[in-house]
Amino acid sequence: MALLACVEDRSAPASSLVTRFPAEQPLKLQPSQEGAFVVQAMNEDAFAVDDVEVMFLELDDDRFELLEAQDSGPVVRTTAVDEGTGLRGAARLRFRVKPDAPYGVAQLAASLVRPEHGGATDAATASSLAQVSVEIVPDILKVRLTPHPVEPLVLKVGATEKQYVYVQAVDDQGQPIDKLEIYAEVFGGVDSPVALMDGDTAHARSTRTTDVDIVMGMVTVGVVRWEVRLKGAVTTPTTAQVRFGLVGGGGAGAESRTGKFDIQIVPADAEPAR
Repeated sequence: MALLACVEDRSAPASSLVTRFPAEQPLKLQPSQEGAFVVQAMNEDAFAVDDVEVMFLELDDDRFELLEAQDSGPVVRTTAVDEGTGLRGAARLRFRVKPDAPYGVAQLAASLVRPEHGGATDAATASSLAQVSVEIVPDILKVRLTPHPVEPLVLKVGATEKQYVYVQAVDDQGQPIDKLEIYAEVFGGVDSPVALMDGDTAHARSTRTTDVDIVMGMVTVGVVRWEVRLKGAVTTPTTAQVRFGLVGGGGAGAESRTGKFDIQIVPADAEPAR
C-alpha cells in the first residue's frame, strides 16, 4: 500500500503584509532622528514570501524624509531576508524625521504592489496594507518655558474676576509643544496667601499637560494655565510667588525649563504698587 506524504506548499503567492518593526507603536522619534519600518509579506498558509514588491507610502510629507528614495514618488522594495531582523519575505524602509517636523503622531504605510487575493474583497484589500505610527517628540533639553503674563499679577481683595497664569512650552526654534507635563507650585506651600485652583478646590501644587488654549484673546498652542486665587482676607499689601517647571526637565540648561510668577496682593482700599 502506497503512503501519501503531506507536503507543505510554500509557493502560494503573498496575500497580506504584517508590520514586524517597530514591535510597539507609536515609535517615538525626535526631529532629525532616523527610524525604520519593516514589513513581512505572508501567503494564505502563513508562510513568508520572498521576491514580492512592496510599495511604501509617506502619508505626511511635512514630517518625514524617505531615505534611499530615487525620486519624490513612492519607494518600492522587493521582499527578501532582512539583515536587521533575519526575517524572510521582509522589506525595510529607512526614514528620517525632518528637523522642523511638527510634533505629534503621523503614519507611514506599505502595500503589496500586486496583492494576489483571488477576490477583491474589502477584507483582502485591508490585509495587503500595513501601517506604522510615529510620534515626533521634543528633545527635552531644547524645551523652553515662557510665562504669561511677564509682569507681576495683581490680586485685589474682594475682586470677583478670575485671575490666570499661563505657561507655554516651545522648542529652540520657537515651535509650540503639546502634551508636555508642567508643574506649578505656590512658594511657601500652605502658608502662602494664594492657592492654585481646580474648580473650587485649592492646591499648593498642580501638574497639567500643555494643550491649545486662549491666551490674551489669541488661540495658542502648547499652553497650560492655572487660576490663582486669594485664600482669605488680606489687610496690608503683600507679595506671593508661583513657581513652575517642566516635569523631568532637569539636566543642562534646566533654568530655561523653570520660572516664576510674582504676585502683588492688594487690600480692597489700596492701589497696587507701581
